[in-house]
Amino acid sequence: MKGAMDWVALGALLAAVLGVVVAVWSHRKATYAQIVVHYSERFERLLDELLHAMHVAREEPYEDPSKVPLPFVKYFNLTYEEWYMARKRYFPRGLWKLWIEDITVLVQEPVVRRAWEALRPTFERQPRFQAFLDALSD
Repeated sequence: MKGAMDWVALGALLAAVLGVVVAVWSHRKATYAQIVVHYSERFERLLDELLHAMHVAREEPYEDPSKVPLPFVKYFNLTYEEWYMARKRYFPRGLWKLWIEDITVLVQEPVVRRAWEALRPTFERQPRFQAFLDALSD
């Protein structure tokens, strides 16, 4: 009888452990989803401003960061936050790879590249982020 009780106890323990694992996994997936929705919504709100700024932007380089239109500043700040969150693994890797493709398309636009060149010094305390965007904009 004692052997059967040991098996029942072991089965209950395994079921409890499995329940905790499933709960943690589900919570993590839900958290990912909330973070992705949050950053996607922020980008969607910024996109119209950014496209307008790209359309009316000047052809010559900006003399200093204070001359760069605000939508570009917002975009690079948002991109920095996304990059940081990806490095801390708050985003699934597959999603981050998709976002990198979208970021690349934008930063390779000449007008966005000019804005990045002017704003780059403002990120001097983040040399890895500078190198990340520099590599994408080449």
